Amino acid sequence: MPFHTLHPFFAMFAVASLVAIGCSQPDEEGMPDDRRYVISQITFGPDGSFQSAAAFSNSLEADGEVDPADTVPLPTSSVVSKGPIPGSFLVSSGETPEVFRYEVTEAGVNEFGPVSFAGRGVSVAAGPPTVLLASERKAYYLDLNSLRAFTFDPIELVILDEWTLEGFASPSEMHPEVVLSTQVLRRNSDLLIPVLYRDIANATAASLARILAIDTETDEVQVIEDQRCGMLTFGVELVNGDIYYASDAQNGAFMLARPDANTPGCLLRLKDGERSFDRDFFVSLADVTGTEGSGSLLAGPDGTAYLVAYDDSVLPVPDAFSEIYGASAWRTVRTTLGDTVESATPSNDFPLRSGAIAPISVDGVTYDAQISVYFDSTTLFITSEGPVPQAGLTFSGFPAAIVSLQ
Repeated sequence: MPFHTLHPFFAMFAVASLVAIGCSQPDEEGMPDDRRYVISQITFGPDGSFQSAAAFSNSLEADGEVDPADTVPLPTSSVVSKGPIPGSFLVSSGETPEVFRYEVTEAGVNEFGPVSFAGRGVSVAAGPPTVLLASERKAYYLDLNSLRAFTFDPIELVILDEWTLEGFASPSEMHPEVVLSTQVLRRNSDLLIPVLYRDIANATAASLARILAIDTETDEVQVIEDQRCGMLTFGVELVNGDIYYASDAQNGAFMLARPDANTPGCLLRLKDGERSFDRDFFVSLADVTGTEGSGSLLAGPDGTAYLVAYDDSVLPVPDAFSEIYGASAWRTVRTTLGDTVESATPSNDFPLRSGAIAPISVDGVTYDAQISVYFDSTTLFITSEGPVPQAGLTFSGFPAAIVSLQ
């Protein structure tokens, strides 16, 4: 099954074991060494149907192992997120407006909950709402399709509060799809989540960069926006506290397919301590990579970062967006972030790939999840440590998320 036929499903986000049903307090039994990480895993059948599961690994390095027999089936399209206590994880269901907590012990995997948001205006039609952990006793449940937000207690699994997410509706009917980035950065008490607006069927995106900023101490929500470019999805924070965001490679594919209907990609910056984009900083991605067909951002070591860029010497640019984005003709390139951004150079440590990037940060380490064209396997590349990327864990299917259980 070609990559581009599956892409709309993949872009909406970001198997059997013992499951005992519980109802209240965390289990205090020990956590097994072979289940140090949980992978929110999506696998596809020969007929194109897909399954969601929680898979486990002892390591994310190349010698790590995922036992296909040691998985927990989840509702279709579900996504896993960080749990409130060691050994736990939360699951946002893709079938019903509910969140479950799972706890991994030597005796098995125990299920608690759910907390239900049914009857409160939540929709799961476009994929599961986002769950973000603020503290042991507070998590967020965010549904940008209905512009509803909730706080809930992830231990007791009860709703604490709810409100409307004003200021995050799509800016135009031309771009009805509202998508939260799968990458969330935490700076002090703030959670920072990029929001993008697009019409994937017509290969267009709004020229609007927005960040959803949530103060986890006060629950204050702020809109950080910029109209110089759009489709920001991933950010890299430097040691000085500055955060750089880039337009997604999907925007680069839109530009190659429909240059007159889209805005070129760019790099923007949030300076340390600021809650607005730096008006003195703007970098065109094409100036860095040499092509409008570029985007996305991965953390490298020592202030460097990786982008992907379409290489038309490998394959002349097809006419259709889906064929451009899905082609194995995208190269990973490397640059240095700062007040000025250097022209990128190819990084030959990565294979040619499609335009899809799924950066995953676990325990302070950034991984590039390189997904095969047919979505049947994923290899992690460790990008933020050492002078060159190192291949890590390989597993079947592709990850909606990876969470440390430690």
